[in-house]
Amino acid sequence: MKKVLTVLLSLLLLTSCASLADTVKDVLSGIAENRKNVERKNDVVINNLDGTYFSFIYDDEEFLVRYDEDNWRIYDSYKITDSDDIYAIVEALNEIHPIHSKDYTGYRSVEDMRDEWLMHNLAYRILKDDPVYRERAKNVDLDPEDEGLSLQEFLKRK
Repeated sequence: MKKVLTVLLSLLLLTSCASLADTVKDVLSGIAENRKNVERKNDVVINNLDGTYFSFIYDDEEFLVRYDEDNWRIYDSYKITDSDDIYAIVEALNEIHPIHSKDYTGYRSVEDMRDEWLMHNLAYRILKDDPVYRERAKNVDLDPEDEGLSLQEFLKRK
């Protein structure tokens, strides 16, 4: 989370775009104000639907998750904005199938995958006028290729 906040602040210093500053402010206030149902990982119940598809309930809504080798895809992930809740969800998924690191010598950290999810959320909000890119940002794919990306690298790749 600290890495994401540092990148966001750097981005704000480099740009005079008021709408970007407002968007970042909205995202950060959403993280602080939108505490939902997940308080610790024990609160996250991942339902195995068929070995490929999984689901979990968050704020009375069911979320669909797909697992392919070394890839978790959380559909409509943009709806979950609380950093602690995202951490708990990623931690629960990681216990089922950990995701390899980019170099395949280890595994991605829960913190790194949470940060990627938060960057997707930010991209989703920033790209509200671009339906093609916004559609790509609304679901997060947690896979080895995006390990350790800064916000600038993330936005360039996506």
